[in-house]
Amino acid sequence: MTNFVPIAFLDTFELAASLRRRMGAFVLDPLDMLGPRCLKVRGPRTGADDPDDDLAFVAYKDAANWPELRATLGRISRIGEATIGGVEFGRVFLELLMPATRLPWDVLVEDRYSERFSRLHLPLRTNPAAIVYAGTEQMHLLPGQLTIVNQRAGVSAVNLGEWPRIHLVVDFKRKEHAAP
Repeated sequence: MTNFVPIAFLDTFELAASLRRRMGAFVLDPLDMLGPRCLKVRGPRTGADDPDDDLAFVAYKDAANWPELRATLGRISRIGEATIGGVEFGRVFLELLMPATRLPWDVLVEDRYSERFSRLHLPLRTNPAAIVYAGTEQMHLLPGQLTIVNQRAGVSAVNLGEWPRIHLVVDFKRKEHAAP
């Protein structure tokens, strides 16, 4: 089984072009001060009783008035509807990796969240020297290449290029339909 499963290509021009206006909303990731920053779009509700409860997700106000982002997430949702009968989103964030930096290796611990959710990467801005690693495999994801990346294999990334690499990262699970 491969750790990278390309799904589709999406036109990301409008979302990528809108990033310049949103750069002030990115914040330093407290887990790695080497340069990665992220803009949280959707995540766990603060003070939720059960942090693994996927019903506890909320949208962050930084992303509420971003029509290009909403349109892209809508296209991803329609692809999920057409391919697997529908998806529900978990955590959603934009990940920025500055030039000459790396993301530390991250292995999702076997918890309820990682068992239920898979992770999609959608590169918005990249360069040939930006590589994603999953387990023993590596891949340069092209702009607009919607790809499932196996987080359970251990994931890292490096940007050896000259400009920032930005991915939209979407955790999803198959939508559970009510029985008739």
